Amino acid sequence: MKNSLVSIVIPNFNNGPLLKEMIDSVLQQSYKYWELWIVDDGSTDNSVQLVNEYVKSDGRIHLFCRNRLPKGGQTCRNIGKDCCRGEYVVFFDSDDLIASWCLEQRVSFMNSHPEIDYGIFPAHSFKTGNDPYVKQKTNVGFGEKSVKDPLDKFLRNEYPHTVWTNMYRRSSIVDINWDEKVLVRQDFDYNVTNLINGKKYAFCTTAKYDYFYRGAFGINNVSKSFTTPAKCKSMIYLFEKIIFQLEKMSVKKCKQYKSALKHYIVHHFTSLVQQTDKETCKEYIDFCQQHFDGWFTLRLKVIDIMVRPIRIAGLKYIMTYIITLLLFWYKFYFIIIGKQIRKVYYRLK
Repeated sequence: MKNSLVSIVIPNFNNGPLLKEMIDSVLQQSYKYWELWIVDDGSTDNSVQLVNEYVKSDGRIHLFCRNRLPKGGQTCRNIGKDCCRGEYVVFFDSDDLIASWCLEQRVSFMNSHPEIDYGIFPAHSFKTGNDPYVKQKTNVGFGEKSVKDPLDKFLRNEYPHTVWTNMYRRSSIVDINWDEKVLVRQDFDYNVTNLINGKKYAFCTTAKYDYFYRGAFGINNVSKSFTTPAKCKSMIYLFEKIIFQLEKMSVKKCKQYKSALKHYIVHHFTSLVQQTDKETCKEYIDFCQQHFDGWFTLRLKVIDIMVRPIRIAGLKYIMTYIITLLLFWYKFYFIIIGKQIRKVYYRLK
């Protein structure tokens, strides 16, 4: 196999104990031609000292402390991308793990598919204390099977893969930076940007699971809330950016993908109705009025009017989804309501 250098970029903020586990899993790789760039985002724990110890013991490991604004994982990933030298690049998270065959499996696939800009490999989630190498039925998987139109899936808030399931050919992403204005859903934004820009991809359907995602079980999950005022504005910025990109496509494709994006916009609105004030919801509806028809925005207003007076959190939660289902008839809400009914059933059983 061709010995192509792989650049591993990992942003980190106060994840010292879990970062150590990730670095150790990198050191256990069967494929030895890699460099690791850990870009620290101003940690106040022992992360920097920890990484410096690894830097002293292995010349392939590098530490860069973020030296510019804005703070955030997207800035750190851009810094790492600018520093790295590998033919291939992977963006990993500091609180996850990779299998010993991860890089070898990915490089082999990329070398045998020179026509693609990035390959997509299977990953699944795990809880701390569980064996990550054993996939449980309750785990969330990504990149597990080939999807005909990933862009359509992403715009519906369905993730066929994510950034850390991918290995990129560095030459193909020189022109694709992480948007440093996006405060949440950065992975979503980066994937959508690559797809809209026509980057060529392939799913490795014969691969073994090689990435293990700790997700919401990590001790420092930066995505705990998407409904703070700043993050609400960021979501509007993100949706407007995507719409602007879609409108450069043919009329047919633009119509198709804007229809798909409505699913995500509605889903985010249900979170706003449950967790934010009237003014924030109005700002979001005003954004929708600029880009979608009156019937679409009218239904959002009805959801807000009917749900806002409800004060009991649990009742507000379930009524939001029942009303949204009746107004939009999206499959997603059948699933959510079905899960809630099953929970109640097992409690009463």
